[in-house]
Amino acid sequence: MAAFRETLAVCNMVDLGFTGLPYTYDNKRKGRANVRVRLDRAVASADWRDMFGEAVVEHLVSPVSDHTPILVRLLQEHRVPARQPRRHYEVWWEREAELPELIAQAWQEAGPKGDLSSVRAGLDKTMQVLQSWSRKKFGNLLAELDKCRKQLTALMQTGNDREAIRRVSDQMNEMLYKEEMLWMQRSRINWLKEGDQNTKYFHQKAVWRARKNKIKKLKDEDGVWRDVPSDMERMATSYFKELFTRDPNLDYDDLLNLLQAKCPNADVGKGKHVIDNSLGFGKKVRRPDERPQVKQKWKPPDDGQLKLNTDGAFTADGRAGAGMVIRDAGGRAIFAACRNIIACADALDAELAAMEEGLMLALHWTTEPFVVEVDSSDAIKLVAKGTPNLSRYATRVSRIREFLREREIYVTKVGRDANGVSHRLAALGRTQGRTEFWLQDFPPDVAAALLADCTGPV
Repeated sequence: MAAFRETLAVCNMVDLGFTGLPYTYDNKRKGRANVRVRLDRAVASADWRDMFGEAVVEHLVSPVSDHTPILVRLLQEHRVPARQPRRHYEVWWEREAELPELIAQAWQEAGPKGDLSSVRAGLDKTMQVLQSWSRKKFGNLLAELDKCRKQLTALMQTGNDREAIRRVSDQMNEMLYKEEMLWMQRSRINWLKEGDQNTKYFHQKAVWRARKNKIKKLKDEDGVWRDVPSDMERMATSYFKELFTRDPNLDYDDLLNLLQAKCPNADVGKGKHVIDNSLGFGKKVRRPDERPQVKQKWKPPDDGQLKLNTDGAFTADGRAGAGMVIRDAGGRAIFAACRNIIACADALDAELAAMEEGLMLALHWTTEPFVVEVDSSDAIKLVAKGTPNLSRYATRVSRIREFLREREIYVTKVGRDANGVSHRLAALGRTQGRTEFWLQDFPPDVAAALLADCTGPV
């Protein structure tokens, strides 16, 4: 299996995903003897995906075989009418020294912000100013880059004005760097940093992400699937309008009065009691009749399975990190990674970010079913299937649930002692600002943590 994964990586082959049944093999046995798993899949290179950008993989149904047929459709989807483009904050704007002053001035000119409506109006006003400034100063980045490339080609063909060639080359290098940042932002690959000249890679990820996130059909109230864009637009508008309409029959004061404050010194994100050192308490004192706690060890998964451990780290000053490692039944680590989380709300957000990143990497680098172990009960409750989520973490939870549907994956709770490697990796991301990925060739500190976590080989 390791050789197969290596072959896919060398050939740059990526899973095309699927629609239909979540498995391709069913041994058709009853009860606990029944096995359903996604064994068969369609993979393709980046060039093939660019050529057939609308290809869809379908899992069909077979009444005879224990393997479901796989059909790849090179179909033409419904064309959605062109819409007015959304305004985005571009990361490459930050290359300009005047940007902070421009934002501060636009925000001040937007007037007072006494409620959420005025805050939204201020954000819209600021974005309009930034877009206008960008059009006047840079124009269309990609068009200007193409123009600069043609200008440099003409200068190099003559070869006379060396000073002009140097000046245009410097200008083009700066524009190429901005282009890389633009596509990296749209690809949402946040575990790599800009500066590696991976423009083609980021562009392909952005295109693939847009295709994967595209909603192809919706089920209406009568249980009928609708795939016409106008029908889906009407259904989505009606759903969110009803969802965010205030219920006039609900008295919020009566609801809030039912809640009582419990454990004022508590970290809600981690569910742990916070000891106030200012009161003179330094550590927990064990009762004479209380047995000492035995530290748990990491347990390998069953044969044929993998185990992914993730953890998030967060401090009150806003620094956060994520750690993840996946190992097989022999305790051998397939990969490990740590990431510095730039924008994190709280400890629970860090836990969810670590789970999301770990699932994305595990689905890319492995093909076997696996178990996910986390030490946050709150995170497990949020990603549980079948429960609607309208919390501040709804977007991240939705992405995690989407990953969980792609393979046979189970999420379980584990103690902190048995989650030592991912905890160590999360600390590296938080304290040292490290964002790194290792595929079996681990640095000494990570290898030491793996050895300390289990008795199996690394």
